[in-house]
Amino acid sequence: MDIQHAHEKGLIPKLFSLSLIYILSVIPISIICVNFLHKFYFHPQYFLAFSTYKQSYVIFSAGFFLLFAMAGLFLYSSEVESSRWLTLTAVFLFGLSLFIFYLSLDLYTYVDEKGIHINSAPNIRAVDSYPWEEVVSVTQLNKGGAPAQLEVRLAGDKKIVLNLHADWYAKRSAFYEMLREYEIPFDTREK
Repeated sequence: MDIQHAHEKGLIPKLFSLSLIYILSVIPISIICVNFLHKFYFHPQYFLAFSTYKQSYVIFSAGFFLLFAMAGLFLYSSEVESSRWLTLTAVFLFGLSLFIFYLSLDLYTYVDEKGIHINSAPNIRAVDSYPWEEVVSVTQLNKGGAPAQLEVRLAGDKKIVLNLHADWYAKRSAFYEMLREYEIPFDTREK
């Protein structure tokens, strides 16, 4: 199908509109969806701190892009006589986008009474856990006087940086108490 034929069928404006919607909505929708799903599905029952990595939003955006590519393929196939392969490609893209959405949500760190638990992208559903006994020190990084991140130093010069969310304010006293209980040095500094 050439461009002239696609334009006559009204496909070019539809694809342009689809692209414009994607460009304007990808970042806000990624942030809202990842945070919402983390809050209501991935948060453990009890936690002291929960951190979402920025890579989660980027990976979710890639899945969102594939979803829009699939919608574009369906628009294209509905306007022209499409082959079965085009439909199968769209279904494959849909399945791939769902898998990428899951990967984006399965990327977080949380802190509880047992230690620090990291769920990273290379390890699907595998959690790296570091008990409190391995923590050497914790530094709270403030931005404009408000807590923004926690920098946790572990034995063996490993460092973990946690981005803090609004729920931190309600749970930080329990976190500080946990640090005192394990006699872990705590410091604050401006970022």
